[in-house]
Amino acid sequence: MKNCRYKPMIEPRSTGRIVKVAVERQFFPMLTLVMAICLTPSFSASQSTSPGAFPSPAKTATFPADFKMGQSNASFPVASNGYLLSFSRSIQQALEPTSGIFMSSLTTSQRSTIPFWVASASSIHLDAGAVTVGGNVLVAGSYLRSTSPQDLQNFHQNPSQPQVSNFVAELNASGLVSMHDLQGFTPERICSASDKSFWVLGQQWPLEQSRKYFLLQHYSSSGTLIQAYLPHIGKPDSPDYRIRNGRGSHDAAFLICGDNSVGVFLQRTGGYVWAEIDLSGGNQEIRKVTALPQAVPTGMALFSRGTVYASFRAVSHKDGATSYGAPLGIYKLNMSQNQAFWQAVPGGSDATPNSTLLGRHDGYLVHLKGTAGPVKDPTVYWTQVVQNSVTSAVRNQK
Repeated sequence: MKNCRYKPMIEPRSTGRIVKVAVERQFFPMLTLVMAICLTPSFSASQSTSPGAFPSPAKTATFPADFKMGQSNASFPVASNGYLLSFSRSIQQALEPTSGIFMSSLTTSQRSTIPFWVASASSIHLDAGAVTVGGNVLVAGSYLRSTSPQDLQNFHQNPSQPQVSNFVAELNASGLVSMHDLQGFTPERICSASDKSFWVLGQQWPLEQSRKYFLLQHYSSSGTLIQAYLPHIGKPDSPDYRIRNGRGSHDAAFLICGDNSVGVFLQRTGGYVWAEIDLSGGNQEIRKVTALPQAVPTGMALFSRGTVYASFRAVSHKDGATSYGAPLGIYKLNMSQNQAFWQAVPGGSDATPNSTLLGRHDGYLVHLKGTAGPVKDPTVYWTQVVQNSVTSAVRNQK
């Protein structure tokens, strides 16, 4: 079966609205059929390879301040273009001493805090962040312009009210560089590509009833909408994924920029999918991914096209409650001709399991080890990936 590809067309920058979508052999009312066709594109059998193995780590680096969870309502750090990045999820006033965007260099370990506030805001909610190739920071979220107690109460769960603005902000060490208004599109994931453009995964709340919108949007560095991907196929009360309204979890979706492609892993109606878009041509391939039983992803990294790693941890469900267990290690996405599935990467000669994958730094996976958790053991490891195998690799920062 041939890969299914399409290129959405948008109107100029004035509104950024999607106005027409051209799909090979299908059109928009047939999205469910299109997705069924796209779930099993053909890949060469050579992609079904051994995931390699992790050696015993040689050196370590510690970042205790970045993993001191519970303060400043900070997000869990991710590795992004040479930095560990985290941010305050909720900012209630300007110049809060413990709030902002937090960066630690993966080369020097130097840590800095960038304050963030919007002049007309009464409350800010940040959902995602990424570091650009130039060292600036992109943060994605929404802010409220009302001081009404009811509006404040509803803000985090329902960003569709008219007093809310959705945005992507770019900052440097001195503060705000630019703000990009995303109008009705609420951003929940973001990554910065090697060509300086940025990608946003989110929800078009005003169009939730019709479901006629796209989950993934691609913007130029200046904030111009280039294209949109991943049509919403969820049925009413059975959405593709949800972060902001409490019907999903932060394990439900990942957006990652690689060397020459952008990847999305998310739970849609019917199961998990992996979508990958080529940066040079904009073509996409979508396939269904066999889920790991009783496991949820905790981190992900993309290198060259089709080279994807993820970490998982155990999960159980009982009497309506979800319990999270021990880390299960790091896996490689194996793409054979008709399927994609996660294949465990052996953990090396020591007995300490690999745990959360934070991302990548150049040609290295950046990850944690052990079961104690990063608050007790904030040690970070670099593991180099070479030709579908994992070889020696950990960097020491003293």
